[in-house]
Amino acid sequence: MLAWLVWLAVAVMACDEDRGPGGIEHDDHPINDAQIAQALLSVSTGEIQIAEIAGPKAETPQVKAFAAAVVKEQTQARQAIEHTMMTRSIGRDRGKPSDEIDSAMTNLLDKLHVRTGADLEWAYISEQIEVHQHVMRLIETELLTNVVDAGLHARVIAMRDMLRRHLDEAQRIKAVLGSVARESP
Repeated sequence: MLAWLVWLAVAVMACDEDRGPGGIEHDDHPINDAQIAQALLSVSTGEIQIAEIAGPKAETPQVKAFAAAVVKEQTQARQAIEHTMMTRSIGRDRGKPSDEIDSAMTNLLDKLHVRTGADLEWAYISEQIEVHQHVMRLIETELLTNVVDAGLHARVIAMRDMLRRHLDEAQRIKAVLGSVARESP
């Protein structure tokens, strides 16, 4: 009986060796700095494209201003990331994080292309909240834990902080949009 229990314990450990705490899968192939940089570029590019669709179609000043701020800040962030990549000889390498980000951004673009007015504004702000939360989790769990280059680390921190500000603003705007919708006949 004891031999069977030892065998069972060894078998369970062997099956779970690729899982970390809580049974979460652990990737034995961490992402590299080039993949991290590409993920940051994907965030900036997607955010700019989405804001350029939503901003001109938005009707409320808060949503228009938010979209304009996103374009401006993400354009600056993209330039800073590209500068860091160039000066620190970090190449471009697609990976799972940038693929996830690109997929989320493409889905949002598809949703926004067919919407107008209040429907577009609600969808844009609601999805911005969801996407920002997803990307911030990705930054915390994958990008910050794997980044090696100090300059790129600073870019990851800057992106996280900017996304946190954008998330806070999007949540504030959603509350305003929700209260306006409730006041409408």
